Amino acid sequence: MESSKMFLLKLLCLEIFILQYVSAECDSKNGPPGSPECVLISNPHYDRHQWGTCVTNNYMQTASKGKFSCVEKHATYCYYQCMLEKHKVESGTVSKDCECNPDQSLPINDLPSWCYSPSGDNCDWYSQCLEKKFPCQNMHQTSYAINNGVRFCQLYQDHFKLFSTTGQKWINGVRGCLQVALVPLLRPFRKVTCNEIQEKAFNSHVDCYVNPNKDVPSYCSLSDLDRFKVLFTVGPSLFLNCVKKVYPEACANIYESAKQLVNVVYISCPIHKVESFIKGFQILFSNSFENSKRYRRTATATDDYNKGTDLIVSIEKRLRWKLRGVTWLGYFQNNTLRNDLESLENKTISRTFHILLAPSKLYNLNCKTNVTKDINMTEIVNEM
Repeated sequence: MESSKMFLLKLLCLEIFILQYVSAECDSKNGPPGSPECVLISNPHYDRHQWGTCVTNNYMQTASKGKFSCVEKHATYCYYQCMLEKHKVESGTVSKDCECNPDQSLPINDLPSWCYSPSGDNCDWYSQCLEKKFPCQNMHQTSYAINNGVRFCQLYQDHFKLFSTTGQKWINGVRGCLQVALVPLLRPFRKVTCNEIQEKAFNSHVDCYVNPNKDVPSYCSLSDLDRFKVLFTVGPSLFLNCVKKVYPEACANIYESAKQLVNVVYISCPIHKVESFIKGFQILFSNSFENSKRYRRTATATDDYNKGTDLIVSIEKRLRWKLRGVTWLGYFQNNTLRNDLESLENKTISRTFHILLAPSKLYNLNCKTNVTKDINMTEIVNEM
């Protein structure tokens, strides 16, 4: 009798253990990452149930730029509540897009677990995770955004050794940041459009470049050589590939992101000492008042950029910059109005197109050139 009681006790304990193990959707040591749960959090207090996602502590720190981490000190995995991940709200009212019903069945993840905690060193993440979840092939702008992510991830991977130790640490941080910024779109409880993917993909670039993560150097802290390598490698690749495509909305987003990046170089991150190899000049575009009114109604940022690049590309061919080992980057600054267009009809609107020139072998990692001798950049500019 005693032995049978002991057997029942052992069986009961085993059943309790199994139930406890099955109900633990996010194990602090084993995860798995990406698994969703409808949770009610009382500390800090939220007023209703919300979606929570099992993530790695490293992912949470990267996504929040070091602001948040797992409460359990030595936990590898923990829940990241929707209100914190999506809206950066630490307590209070749960919004409709994060709210969940604990009585409903949980949504199923249809991606491998590694997709939900990318390290940034695997460029296949874009095709194996993001594009697999959102096959937006018919949405040219979105597929273009995803392809750009792959291309730039691979670009930095291929030229990793050409950067300083600090530059390499920055590259690893940026690649991880760019992927982590898109992970919330993969949540099975979120409804995401292809346009949202495109927007998020382009908008995350500047923030990830300037502030990739808490323990990762900022773009501003890189050496001037590393910074100009980034500028002359990423900038032309962004712009010129965009101009060749007929994706106006995507191009406008690319233009805006790259323009912000250029502004970061010269405004947020002042150059310590301008490289003697880099030269610049400006071209002023002006329109009369009547043309300006029509221009402001119909023109886009990409239209502006196309005008500038068409001119520079023709100059580049005529002066054989590419054959001579010269790379360039162009960008518009904001509109400069000469007096008040609304009240003065005989005035003009002008925009300044800035062009930077540099030796390809030193700065443009995309460029394959046979030019080995030093280039007289002052001579190149004077030819203009």
